[in-house]
Amino acid sequence: MGNKKGSKYNGKKILKLNSDQEANALFGSLDENLRFAEEQFGIKISAANHRLVITGNKDQVDLALEFFQEKLAEIHGGTTESSQKQK
Repeated sequence: MGNKKGSKYNGKKILKLNSDQEANALFGSLDENLRFAEEQFGIKISAANHRLVITGNKDQVDLALEFFQEKLAEIHGGTTESSQKQK
């Protein structure tokens, strides 16, 4: 019933942020990074409560998530995937 063209919108990723400062740095001035990613990757982004929700075509969502993870690494001084700190 509510299936929108099958695989067109089958991707969804959530990126959790640690603080308002991190969110502001990631989103860019006037949310320019969010708008850039939406245009570049053809995805939809919603941001609230230290969460970035990326939806759209699965492959494009994955590319957009990678883009934002790289931006976060730049913000944190070049470290990659802080979630790999488990050891």
